[in-house]
Amino acid sequence: MGAVTEPAQTVAQFLAALTPRRRAAAEALRATVLAHLPDGFEETLDYGMLAYGMRRPAGGRLTLLSIADHGRYMALYVNCVEPGGEEALYARWRATGTPLETGSRAIRFRGLEELALPVVAEFVASASAASLLDAFARATRGG
Repeated sequence: MGAVTEPAQTVAQFLAALTPRRRAAAEALRATVLAHLPDGFEETLDYGMLAYGMRRPAGGRLTLLSIADHGRYMALYVNCVEPGGEEALYARWRATGTPLETGSRAIRFRGLEELALPVVAEFVASASAASLLDAFARATRGG
């Protein structure tokens, strides 16, 4: 059994723990997200993952997307706020010719060549605080 490691406490720690190939992918993905992140959204570290979201007016955080390292692969978790949004995002991703591997509500990747960065940029740029709050309200009231 391997040693248990503590989750990263800073962005720098998260990136430093990655292999060079994964670090290059994570840095490009992070730069894309930060360049298109709407006003009111911020980068944090949640549960050892890079997370991009906002504070709720009533308290707590809502996450638009996060980037995680899971050993065998990395994962981009996306919170598609519109009904059918996940399927639409996947269709745009596939249309770029970039491989798409999904599972557990995440896009899995191992390197930069497996990321459709223009699709990520479009997804992030189209987000708004209002749409994320609306999606949270729909989810918490069951529809």
